[in-house]
Amino acid sequence: TLTATTTVAEAVIVEHNSSAYQFNTDECAVVGSGTFYCSSTEDSPDLLKDGVFSAPDSDGDLEIFVRLDGEENKLTANTVDDSAPYYDALSERIVWHSYIQDRYQIVSYDTKTNEPTYLTNAEYNNMEPVAYGNVTLWQAWVDNNWEIMMSDGSVVTQLTHNTIQDVSPHMRGGYVVWQTQFKDGWKVAVFDIETKAIEYIESEGGLIENPRFVLVYDSTSKGGDVQTV
Repeated sequence: TLTATTTVAEAVIVEHNSSAYQFNTDECAVVGSGTFYCSSTEDSPDLLKDGVFSAPDSDGDLEIFVRLDGEENKLTANTVDDSAPYYDALSERIVWHSYIQDRYQIVSYDTKTNEPTYLTNAEYNNMEPVAYGNVTLWQAWVDNNWEIMMSDGSVVTQLTHNTIQDVSPHMRGGYVVWQTQFKDGWKVAVFDIETKAIEYIESEGGLIENPRFVLVYDSTSKGGDVQTV
């Protein structure tokens, strides 16, 4: 278990599944050349650096591990698959999805108290969570397509209501971004939490994948030169 003073430097995901898909292939969305949500990948030992990851234990199911300074700690110990962990330094939480009674549910783990909280108990799959502060985001398989869900820790809100694929949410400040698959290709959706407005960023001819936020700032050297980073 984690101690109250434990911190995690970065999140590293290692997936392992014995079957070709985690559930029905109709529920998989193509997000790149040969890449699907809900597809399996091979274990990658090279990725096992400091961070959080999932790996099979002696029982054969996936568990959540934390590696710090080369030392591994096992967070979960059960007979279900726990995978796709994501660490948020702002809230010091780890979120992941857990395969419970034939459906994936979202778990939030407080590293300060070592207490897990189940954010969902739905009859559909909830997968690929990310966290930012007290907010958790994920994609849910609702009415035969992926929708974006958001939780503030107590209330779950469905951000999208459509018949197209919405996947890979991320958040910074008051904005949430995700990928949306239109008939003419993928676009990035930008959701303003305050106004509830959604805007879409068009692709400039390329494939849009993994939308996320970056920080741009000016750095001034001792000689007075200013460089935008």
